[in-house]
Amino acid sequence: SSAFATVGNNVSVFNSSALLSLRPVQLTITAINPPDTAGDKVLTANFTLNIFIVHAPIITSIPNYMLLENFTVERMFYRISANNLDSGLITFSIQHNLTGDPTCNETVPVIIDEYSGWLSLCRQLDYEMESIIVLPISACTTVGTIKKCTTFNFTLYVLDSNDYYPQITSLNNFTVFETASFGTKIGCLSAIDLDTGLNQVLRFNFLTEICTTTNPFVMNQTAGCIYVCQPLDYTTVSSYILSIAVCDLRSLCTYGNISIQVQYVNRYAPIIDSSSVANV
Repeated sequence: SSAFATVGNNVSVFNSSALLSLRPVQLTITAINPPDTAGDKVLTANFTLNIFIVHAPIITSIPNYMLLENFTVERMFYRISANNLDSGLITFSIQHNLTGDPTCNETVPVIIDEYSGWLSLCRQLDYEMESIIVLPISACTTVGTIKKCTTFNFTLYVLDSNDYYPQITSLNNFTVFETASFGTKIGCLSAIDLDTGLNQVLRFNFLTEICTTTNPFVMNQTAGCIYVCQPLDYTTVSSYILSIAVCDLRSLCTYGNISIQVQYVNRYAPIIDSSSVANV
């Protein structure tokens, strides 16, 4: 074949591009005694040369995945897949750190099964600490002593699982004059949620019916501000103890009570009773 040449006692490849069409190759090797030796002996041998051209695996799985932060540790969640153009076995690995240590660590909380490509968690995720994790994954195949690999970055997006309850941060005591008109703002509640995104959006509500004699107030659900919506009268009711709830959009709620004190207003001038005037 034009792809080979004999150099001394060795058979060498000198046209590697021709190997693509030569699988397998039938070779005949002839050995002849050197001219200065006695006799004219020729040794001919036929053998088959199997040619292996090793290709790197082709990754077929998508390069990203989304996972809730409270996903179960050691449970498989995604499988990395690859095609092999050769007969060798494909193996998978994650470059966890600069030393190539395959054990779980603080930077990379994911391990991969060497032969199946399944990914699983080796420690609990925390969205507030790590919302995006990039995993350098390699798929390798080995034929004989030749090893070829394909490495790509797999991105794991960690989703917030809404694990924090709202925290009420404002004072719970308010005052209002009994002469306050409809729509008068008494004050506003405030609260925080340590979650992120939609999980930190809060809603404020009274737990009793609004705009009644027992609760003459209404609350803005998004801002937490309280307004007068019924007439007030200090002599009838001088204070209100009302139950409230602060909830996020995933229905985690914190409950509490607020106190609204009605302040008396001196609205009337003294009235002189003429019957009390003495005759002189």
